[in-house]
Amino acid sequence: MRNNIFLAAGEPSVVVPKNAGKGGRNLHMGLEAIKMKLIDKENFQNSVFISFASDGMDNSDVAGAIVDKNTIEKAEKLGLKPKIF
Repeated sequence: MRNNIFLAAGEPSVVVPKNAGKGGRNLHMGLEAIKMKLIDKENFQNSVFISFASDGMDNSDVAGAIVDKNTIEKAEKLGLKPKIF
């Protein structure tokens, strides 16, 4: 079994319309990781995507996001669709 680590840095641009709900750039990045199949149950079973940072304006009570196969399985059970959020 091979383990990989990918590190990246940057500043995503996220436009959050008024009354669009909660979340900020980290939650946005977690959803994008799912949509881009950076994390999925079949191909990346042992992978974890983590986004963290805070500028004090996170639009929620969290300043990060963690996505793994358990996150995806739970979202599927709840009927949540990443594209909607």
